[in-house]
Amino acid sequence: MFVPKDNAIIIQLGANNGKNCDEYGITDVIHSQSHLAILVEPLKKIFVDLVINYDNAKSRIHFENIAIVHDVGTGQAKLFIEGVDGIESSLVRRKPTTDSYDVVRLENFQYLIDKYRLTEINAVFIDIEGLEYEVISDILLNCTVKPLMFRYEFTLSEYQQELDQILIDHGYVVKKDLTHGGDKIAVKRELYERFFIPEL
Repeated sequence: MFVPKDNAIIIQLGANNGKNCDEYGITDVIHSQSHLAILVEPLKKIFVDLVINYDNAKSRIHFENIAIVHDVGTGQAKLFIEGVDGIESSLVRRKPTTDSYDVVRLENFQYLIDKYRLTEINAVFIDIEGLEYEVISDILLNCTVKPLMFRYEFTLSEYQQELDQILIDHGYVVKKDLTHGGDKIAVKRELYERFFIPEL
């Protein structure tokens, strides 16, 4: 996994429990290095496990039991619980297959920037069940701080080209992550030109 420098600021949207679904190796990076991390997980039970699993690194980690969305609306929504490791959400386009849900607080990405007084964000890792297009677009169009790098799971193929173009228009180089199927990585052009990134 590539992170631009020591003491980087890392944000993970859809952090799960800090062990499962960690295709990017974020857990190892946060445990072994001195990065500041903001970990966002909306499901309450999984969030509790997330905090426990990062117990030895809490001094460098902030935890948020919220869902990051592009349109906060009423400020809360039902998040349907599919299983221990994942979700199906009323926020996304597919129909939920379960009646079990959490009522979660909704915030946009600017909320994190304002709360933690961020002036730089090195890397944002995103796995948010189909809202990648809307949230990344909102970050690029409306947020006061733009990350140096995005790495994201892309669920809805019909929006891939449009999101690619938005990222390119905002100065990012966009590549497929060949180690993780259809995932994408977008890096600020000036950073991409300065560093060799083996995953691309």
